[in-house]
This record gives sequence, C-alpha cells and structure tokens, in this order.
Amino acid sequence: MIRGPEPTVFSLMLLPTAERFSPMELMRLSTRRSAADKTPDVENHAGRERALIPCPKTAAGGARVDTKPGRGLLTMLKQQYGMPLATLQQVGALIVMWGTFECDLEKAVWRLSGEEPYGKVPTTDNMQISQRIARFRHLGDNLEGIEWRETVELLSDVAENLAAYRNAIVHGRLLPASVGGGMVLNATWYGELRKRPGMDAHIDEPLVGMMLDALHELIIVMAQVADGDSAPNTNSRILARRHNLRRAKSNTSEVRYLTALMNSETY
Repeated sequence: MIRGPEPTVFSLMLLPTAERFSPMELMRLSTRRSAADKTPDVENHAGRERALIPCPKTAAGGARVDTKPGRGLLTMLKQQYGMPLATLQQVGALIVMWGTFECDLEKAVWRLSGEEPYGKVPTTDNMQISQRIARFRHLGDNLEGIEWRETVELLSDVAENLAAYRNAIVHGRLLPASVGGGMVLNATWYGELRKRPGMDAHIDEPLVGMMLDALHELIIVMAQVADGDSAPNTNSRILARRHNLRRAKSNTSEVRYLTALMNSETY
C-alpha cells in the first residue's frame, strides 16, 4: 500500500516568545493565506488545487517576524550560544567534508596494506576513526623515505587533532555564551567516570577557520595517497606539502589543547 505524505510537524519549543503560534494559527498558515497577504496564488501543474503562500507573522508594534523554517533555532544559537550564521557555516563545512577525508583514509589503508576489498568485508569496516589513523601510521612507516615518513607522522597527527575536535562538536554538549560557549565532550559534571578523556572544542571564526584549512590540506594529501598515479612515498605532490602539514599540525594542536594552554602560566 502506498502511504500518503507525512503530516507537517511544527516545533514550538525552541521559538522565541514573539514567534510562537498556537496550533490553530499554524494550521491556518499552512492551509490558506491571510487576508492581508497580496501574494498571488501558485497553481500546481495538475490544476486540482492551489498552493497558498502564508503572510509573514506580525509581532507587537507592527514589526514582521521571520517565520522561515529553522529560523527559531538559528536565532537561539546566535543569541544564547554566540554562534552566528558565518560560524555555523564553518562548522557545517567541517562536518560535511570530514566524511570525505575518512573515505580517502580508508582507501589509503587498503592501498598501503595491499588489500583488495572487492567481494568481501574489508578489514577497515569495523574500525573506529582512531583505529584507522593508527593503522595508516603503522603501514605508512613501513615504506622507505625520510620525507615520506615525516609526511605520514604529520598526516596522522593532524588527523588525530581534527578527529578529536570534530567528535566534540558532533557528540558534545553545547555551552551558552554566558560561560564562554563551545562544546564539551565526556564531561564529569555529575561525578561520573568516563572511559575517554574530556575534550573542549572552542568555537569562533578564526579557530574553526584554522581547522578547516588543516582539513583541506588533509583531503588534498590523502587523496593522493589513496589514488595517486605514483607510489605514495615517492609522489612529489605529497612530499611537497610537508610545510603546509607542519603548519596544520601546529594550528590543530593549539586549538585541540587550547583549554590546557589557557590555564598554563606560560601561554
């Protein structure tokens, strides 16, 4: 049996007071226009019904309230958590592109180990990202070349720093701007014990920007390791980026351990 479309669900909990509507108001906005709305009807191709565009909600004092989908949560992130759209865009880019790096890292491990994954479950399938990075470090160090081995260590260190930062963002607790903002992972606020150490992800445009630059460098180099025409340890496109990787390691280490550095007397 073919099911019809799911009903639209409106979230009321996260909207500021000026943007809250009753269920009946939401229903009216989704089914017919306000009398004050002068937007013409948009007729669908089947000609059986008309899609009606609701008029923006008017708040006290005559000011119009932006009722676009998701606007309430975005407003909350900006006002309560100190995360404007520009910062959220950077965070989104980091999360989206991290998956691309993970895929190329897996392919690089296959290439360095000589594994042929066709028709079987690859050995990397059940590995966490930390295990894949460790596997890459071990396999890469088996190839000859001083410059190559330095590159492997730099790639692995930068990947570990970025993985810790990304995990804190994806799995951590967002803190309000009133206490400094950022994300906290594996906190022990209630006296509990954790298997993994805690991690603070400090978030502002310059810091996230440095992590994006480092991830960009990782993606460029790891793609060459995974799919380059020549052997990785002699590939000039890989070895020539050691200077960039050194800078990426320095920046990502500083961002990852920023809390400890800020608490240090020598920082």
